Amino acid sequence: MKSKGVTMIYQYKIDNDKGLIECFLELQHDYPVYIREIERIMNVLKQFRSKIFTVVTEENYVDRQYRDSYYSYFSQKYTQYERNCLRLAFFEGRISQEQFSDCNFNLEKIFIGTVVLRPLEVGNIGQTLLNPKKLNVKGYFRTCDFRVMVYGRKLNINAFPYSSQDGETMTCAETVLFNLIYYYGSKYSEYRILMPSEILQDIERESYERVLPSMGVYESNMAKVLSDAHFYPRIYSYQKGFNDILYAYVESGIPLILNLPEHVVSCIGHGEIRSKVNYNSIKADIESWKCGKKTYHTLNTERLYDKFIVMDDNKAPYYKTSLDDIVHEYAEMSHRSGTIDEVKHDDVSIIVPLYRRIFIDAARAESIFKSLFLENEIFLEDIREAYSDKTWGSKKNPYVWRMYLTASRSYRDFKTRKTANEELRLFYMECALPRFIWVLEIGTLKEYLSTPQKARVEIVLDSTSSPYSETRGIISVGYKNHFIFVPEDIWNEEDEEDIEEEIEDEKCTKISKKGKMEVVEICKELGNNFVLTKLFEELYSVEYQQFSENYEIFKDSNLERNFDYGACSRSCSKTED
Repeated sequence: MKSKGVTMIYQYKIDNDKGLIECFLELQHDYPVYIREIERIMNVLKQFRSKIFTVVTEENYVDRQYRDSYYSYFSQKYTQYERNCLRLAFFEGRISQEQFSDCNFNLEKIFIGTVVLRPLEVGNIGQTLLNPKKLNVKGYFRTCDFRVMVYGRKLNINAFPYSSQDGETMTCAETVLFNLIYYYGSKYSEYRILMPSEILQDIERESYERVLPSMGVYESNMAKVLSDAHFYPRIYSYQKGFNDILYAYVESGIPLILNLPEHVVSCIGHGEIRSKVNYNSIKADIESWKCGKKTYHTLNTERLYDKFIVMDDNKAPYYKTSLDDIVHEYAEMSHRSGTIDEVKHDDVSIIVPLYRRIFIDAARAESIFKSLFLENEIFLEDIREAYSDKTWGSKKNPYVWRMYLTASRSYRDFKTRKTANEELRLFYMECALPRFIWVLEIGTLKEYLSTPQKARVEIVLDSTSSPYSETRGIISVGYKNHFIFVPEDIWNEEDEEDIEEEIEDEKCTKISKKGKMEVVEICKELGNNFVLTKLFEELYSVEYQQFSENYEIFKDSNLERNFDYGACSRSCSKTED
C-alpha cells in the first residue's frame, strides 16, 4: 500500500514469498530502472524480524560509491547509464506521512536500515546498512555507528557495510576491500576511506595489465591496498592452527578478509556457542600433552563456536556459516577437485588489517601463551593447588582458554567497572599499559558452561613487545591469591648476577610458600631464562589476597563486551551489559 504525499511511503505486511513478490512488483512498476535483481533483494528482506514494515523511497539519490564508479567507468560507455540511484529506507511497523514528518516521533527506534539500488543489471544492490538487531541474526559481530539522512531526518544506525559486486568495476575482492576500508574509515579517524577508483589505482600500480573491466585481485594486491590505506596487514595461509588464529582475530573484534576458492568475503564475527555442549560432544577437540606421569587436557573456546558470520555478496548480510561449509560451497562452484582439507590448504587464507603498533601477532602470542603457561606443568599445578581442585585439566574437566586482542582503554574500563576489590580497582585505574594488549583467560569446561561464566586465570601480554624480550612481553599474571604486574615487580638488570649466584651457591634451596616448587625447577622449565625464573618464583611465592578467587571476564564473547579497537555488538535476546 502506498501513501500519498511528497515522500513516497510504502507499507507492507509480509507473511510469505508471495507477499514479497507483490511488494516488489509494486516497487518495480514505480521504479523499473532500479528494481533488477529481485531474488537478491528478497533475500535481504527475508532477514527482517518484523513482518510488517514501511519503505520510504528516495529517487535521484547520490551514492558516492556508485557515482565514483560511474565517472571512472560507466560514463565512458556507448550505452547510457543513470548516474543516480534509488535508496530504500526501512522501518518496523506502519508509519504515516505525518508521523515521518513529526520530529518528535522516534524514527530511530524502529529504523531497520537503508538499501541503495543502482541502475545496473548486475550488482543492483549498492551500499547497504542494516541494523543486525532488527534482523533474524543471532551471534556476535563487529559493527559501526553510521549517520544517514532520510528526507531531512538524521538517523543513526549500527551496522556493517554490505554491497554486491557489479562484475566490471568491482569484483568480490574490490567489494570486500571497499566495505572493509569504509568501515574502518568511518569508525577511526586514522584511516581514510578509499573510493573504488582509488582502490583500482592502487591495484593498477602493482599490476602488469589493465584493471578495467576487473578480472579479480590476488591476495598480495589486496594486502597492498590495505597498506596504502595505512593498515599493516598480515597474510595467513591455511595450515595447522589456522582456525585458532582466525578465531582469535574474530574474537578480538577485527573484521578481516577471508579468501575462498575463486571468491572473497569479509569475516566480521561468529555465531553463538553451539547447543548441547558436553564432554561427549567436544572430546575430539580436547588437546592433551604429557609431562612425566601426568597428562593435561586443554580446550580452546574456538572449538565451542562452529559458525562464523561473513559478509558475502552472494548471500544476505550477516550470513552465518562454518568454514568447511563455505569452502565446500565455493569449491563446488569453481569445480575445484580434492578433499576439503586439500582445498583449504591450496585456496584458503586470511588477510588481517592490523594496527601499525601491533608487533606481536596472533600466532606469536599463542606461541608465548602456550609455551609459558598452557604447557607449563609447574604453572598448571600451582593453579590446581591455589583452587584446591585436582580435577582441573583432567579429561572430564579440561582447562578452557581463550585469547584475544583488545585496546588497553577498553580493558581498563571493563576492569574498573567489574573489579569488586577497592585496592585492585585503583590499581587498574592507575596502571600504565600499551595501547593494545593480548589477553589469555583460563578456566575450566564446567565453569565456562555455567552461569554466570567466570575465569580463574588472566594473563596480559604486551602487543608491542619484542619476541626477544626477556619477559616475553608478559605484563601481568593473576589467579587466586596470586598476582604480579611485571613493570612494577620486575627487578633491575644488575640483579641478574645475584639471581645466578643464588641459584649456584644456595643450590636452589629457596622454596615457595607451598614448599614444592624450587627455583631450579622453575629455571629448568623456562630454559634458564633468569628474568622469567624470577618472575614466576615471585608469582608462586607471594600471596596477594586482593586478587579474588574468580572474576567476571568470561562473557559469551569478547566481541560483546569490549568497546573500542576490539569491540562488537551482538544481536540476540539476552540482556547486554
